[in-house]
Amino acid sequence: MLIRRFNDWTDKCRLDKFLRSVLKEGDIVLSYIGFDVEYCIHLCKLVHKCGAKHVMDLCEFPYGTRKETSYAIRKRRIEEKKLLPIVDGIIPISDSLREYASQFVGRDCKFHKVPIMVDYKKYDLPDRSSETEIPYIFHSGKLQDQKDGILGMFEAYGKLLRDNDIPLRFITTGNLQSSSDRIQIEEIVERYQLKDKLIFVGDLSQEQIQDYLSKAMMLLSYRHDNRQIKYGFSTKLGEYMAAGKPIIITKVGEPMNWLHDGKDCIMIDADDEDALINIILRLYADADLRRYLGENARITCKNSFDYVAVAQHLKEFLSTL
Repeated sequence: MLIRRFNDWTDKCRLDKFLRSVLKEGDIVLSYIGFDVEYCIHLCKLVHKCGAKHVMDLCEFPYGTRKETSYAIRKRRIEEKKLLPIVDGIIPISDSLREYASQFVGRDCKFHKVPIMVDYKKYDLPDRSSETEIPYIFHSGKLQDQKDGILGMFEAYGKLLRDNDIPLRFITTGNLQSSSDRIQIEEIVERYQLKDKLIFVGDLSQEQIQDYLSKAMMLLSYRHDNRQIKYGFSTKLGEYMAAGKPIIITKVGEPMNWLHDGKDCIMIDADDEDALINIILRLYADADLRRYLGENARITCKNSFDYVAVAQHLKEFLSTL
């Protein structure tokens, strides 16, 4: 921990020295706030002192990814009162974040919403689902219920297999032993006898994730209706879409502004396990629907989330500052 803090401090010193030596009037510095709001305030003032502009990437609700604590509230208030009012531009990932930040920015601050960005060509994968002996649902993400709704997914999957005699596995990334929800997950596995059916493959390389996506029958983004999800936008959803597979998502947050129920995904209400079970069964039985949803998801991703198209719009925005 001490070594990491020392490295963080020296990195900031080197960045300061670099910016002082190269920045000139008309330059633009794009930063991600992370979890050091005091340094971001310092950085913004340094950029302005050099005659440059400071644009801040805002991809999540400040200090909102964990439990609400007095520390998180205090840090958020500092950002709202001292950082947001002095930035020159904000790039929010969602409408909700734009509405939030607009309460605190200065009069001349400009906004440009940039959704998730995906390397479309990298995830434009062939459908290899026929190569698997037993078809499977795939979920890529952390084993964290607050972020990815894993307990509801696993519970629904267990009920589905209990009531329906179909060969269908569920493969998910993430390390079970290090999950904060490990006990609840193990209880679900025991309750529905999911050993060897619900498979945890750990942390994967990009190539391994692509292989699982290519062979999957369907994909899930089953997220809760909470603050973290309301303000954010999951990058893996774009990767799912580029892979051309049918996706089940919950009606929460920014994806509602980009995807269309019955065209490029199937939408269900958050925390509706019965609806999730019914849609999984429907997709399992209907290959034509799976192809239709997957093809349209691919098109939506290419048109809206491919980094090549997004970069051009971002370039145009930055030129207006």
